[in-house]
Amino acid sequence: MKERTRNIIQAFLDGLTGAGLFRKLNYPGAPTHMIDPRSVKEILESSDLGEKLTRLLTDHRDKTR
Repeated sequence: MKERTRNIIQAFLDGLTGAGLFRKLNYPGAPTHMIDPRSVKEILESSDLGEKLTRLLTDHRDKTR
C-alpha cells in the first residue's frame, strides 16, 4: 500500500473515531515522543545530530547575510 493511500485511510478513520477531539492524531513525520528515549551516546553516534546542526548553521548563515 502506498504511503499516500495509507494516510488517506488513516485520516478517514481518525475522523470517524473522533481522534482529533482527543488529540490522538498522528501527523506524518511528527515526533512520537516528547523526550527522545535514546541515550546520549546513541544520539551522539547517530547521523541525526550532524544533519540538524548542519541545517541550523546553514539557516543561521543565510539569515545573517
